[in-house]
Amino acid sequence: RRTYLQPAEAAVLRTHLADPSARVEFVVPSSDRSTLWVTADGSAVDHPSTPVPTPQHTTLVHSRGKPVARLHHSRAPVTLTPELALVLEQAGLAAGLAYQVRELEESRTRIVQVADSERRHLERDLHDGAQQYLLALGLELSLTAPELEDALDDESRDALRQSRADAEAGL
Repeated sequence: RRTYLQPAEAAVLRTHLADPSARVEFVVPSSDRSTLWVTADGSAVDHPSTPVPTPQHTTLVHSRGKPVARLHHSRAPVTLTPELALVLEQAGLAAGLAYQVRELEESRTRIVQVADSERRHLERDLHDGAQQYLLALGLELSLTAPELEDALDDESRDALRQSRADAEAGL
């Protein structure tokens, strides 16, 4: 997966914060209108306050009055420049896109799995139905053939034998 907060941008962020352990998470809209936080590669953050070994501070980054990112860092306070806020906003848009791509891939995988399962189910039904039909046909031909053979001409008798052989071959 591509990380949308490029290494150079991540280095700028860590340098600006003077914190090599700094992490950033981005807010993306979710279908149920709740706040969803993702990493730069679009992975959902399992829990908003995942424990990290160093003492952590969190700084919420806003753009145009809306939260776009949150920084987890070990040094406080943090002063964000407009340029850094813009970089984080752009990286957040890319992270949101990566999240949507990931969700689409997972959805497509689920759809393919359901379709495959349904196809196997139909194949089983078709196979079992055809097998039962051929078994019943073969049994019926076997039971009635001896009675009919004496009353049939040679051509009809051969056709009856061939029908029995075909039913057996089908099974």
